Amino acid sequence: MDANGLTIGQSSFDWLWWLCMAIVVRLFITVTFLIFWLGKLPGEMGRARGHPQASAISSAGWLGLIFLPLWPIAAVWANFVPAGRAGISS
Repeated sequence: MDANGLTIGQSSFDWLWWLCMAIVVRLFITVTFLIFWLGKLPGEMGRARGHPQASAISSAGWLGLIFLPLWPIAAVWANFVPAGRAGISS
C-alpha cells in the first residue's frame, strides 16, 4: 500500500474495465442469439407456410450457418410453393 491507502497497481479506472467487460458479455450473448435465430428462421418460415419439406428446409437453414450460400437458398426454398400445391393458399 502506498501513502493514500491504495494497493499498488490498482487503477482508478476499474469501473471502466467492468463496463467494457459487461459490453463484451452482452455483445457475445446478442451475437449468439442472432446466430440461433438466423439458423432456425428458414425452417420456421417453411412450417408456417405448411411446406411439405419443412424439415429439409430447417436442416438447410442450420447448415447454412456453416456453408453460407446454403442459407439464402433455404430461405427462398421456404417461400416457394411446391409444384402441385398451387391451389393451396398459405
